[in-house]
Amino acid sequence: FRSHPESHWHGIQQISLEAVLNGCLSRPRELDLIRWTTELAIDNDPKDYWSCGTLVEALLLAPIGGQQVDMEAIHDAVQALRNRAGTDSFPIESTRRQINRYNTWWTKGNGYFPGMADLSHVSTEIVALLA
Repeated sequence: FRSHPESHWHGIQQISLEAVLNGCLSRPRELDLIRWTTELAIDNDPKDYWSCGTLVEALLLAPIGGQQVDMEAIHDAVQALRNRAGTDSFPIESTRRQINRYNTWWTKGNGYFPGMADLSHVSTEIVALLA
């Protein structure tokens, strides 16, 4: 990701794993960079739905980067994903599975997010939006 910051998917994978395993980010500004690159990708390609899914997860991870969760921005990103996916349900289902890991797998009860609360309360809302 650091070699190719436009590869937002690599960045969100890196950040999400660091967040759940360590409960913090060694470089919190990378979360801002991922969000910025996904927003650029969304602006530059009206057919790109994967960037919308990455943005949803970046917005979910905001507390790990020291920011507040912005549910309005999450709603907007989910709507953009739905609009761009059209009749193709796979991108929505794939994003829902990605976010649902924060409810069923990456939880405090399963030993993740040491030293802090997990993100299941917000991810539950996001999964409902993607249903």
